[in-house]
Parts: sequence; C-alpha cells; structure tokens
Amino acid sequence: MKQLILTAAICAMTAGALTGCGFTPLHSQNAAGFNAPLPAINVNFAKTRALGATGQKAEFLMLQALNDRMATGTSGYNLDLTTTLQRAAIGLRGDDVASRYDMRLMVRYVLTDAATGDVIDRDEVSAVSTFNSPNDPYGTTAATDDATQRVAGEVADRLALKLSKAFRAG
Repeated sequence: MKQLILTAAICAMTAGALTGCGFTPLHSQNAAGFNAPLPAINVNFAKTRALGATGQKAEFLMLQALNDRMATGTSGYNLDLTTTLQRAAIGLRGDDVASRYDMRLMVRYVLTDAATGDVIDRDEVSAVSTFNSPNDPYGTTAATDDATQRVAGEVADRLALKLSKAFRAG
C-alpha cells in the first residue's frame, strides 16, 4: 500500500514539473477539448513511380486519408510527394507460382511554406502490407485492393504524424 501511495505521489510531482516547463503531448487536446487537426496543406504528387491503376489508387486512397487528418480552408503550405509502389513475390507454391506478396508504398515528401518557399520539413515514410494470393483471380484482385488500401492508410498515418511533429517544432 505504501508503494502505491509513493508511486502516485511521484507521478503527481512529475506531471506538475512537466506542465511547468511547457511540455505538451503531441496529440494533446486544445482548450475546447478537441484534438487539433493539421492545418490545410496543398498536396501535390510531383513525381510518381506508382504507375498503373494500383499506383493511382494508392495515391488516391492516401490523399483521402490525409484529407481526413487536415483542416480545410485556405492553405499556407505545400506538400510535394514522390511515391513509389512496389509489389514483390515472397512465397512460392509447389507449381512455382507466387502465393504471398509484399505491397510497399514509399513516399518522399517536402513541406514548404507557400508564401516564402522555405522548406519546413523533408523526409520519407513507408509502409508494407503482406497478403496471400489465392488461385482465384477475383480473390487475388480483392487481396491486392485490400493491401493497397491498408498500405495507403498506414503511410497517411505516418505522414500525418511526421507533419504534426514538424508543425509542433516550428
């Protein structure tokens, strides 16, 4: 019981000390009690190596997921993206046909201030989704679509986190 009280006291003192130094968690709530979204950002797919229907779909799904995480309105920022989508066979059946695939989406980004052109952040994010490829062509298409959706959502989450850190630091 004494240990529990001591632990609670230490946590209370630590929380007070962190508040006093200006520490705020990245995903903290604002005064109204809501998590603040990212500011509005103009997203441009400057260069792409995600060619074909699957690549365009991955970019579209990633853009949708980013729009869910960003504010709407006039934008003072530009986000230039270079995407690369790769699908690689990682497992073979007895008849030498691929049974599992890795879907990898890599995105290089440059975040700039639209007014000044100054680079705020520049980095790369990526995600991988592994999926089975059944004998049925429809099943393979469905599995590929699902993997594309998952990898696009994961990259959008990672990109939003990186952008949040960049805006928090600046």
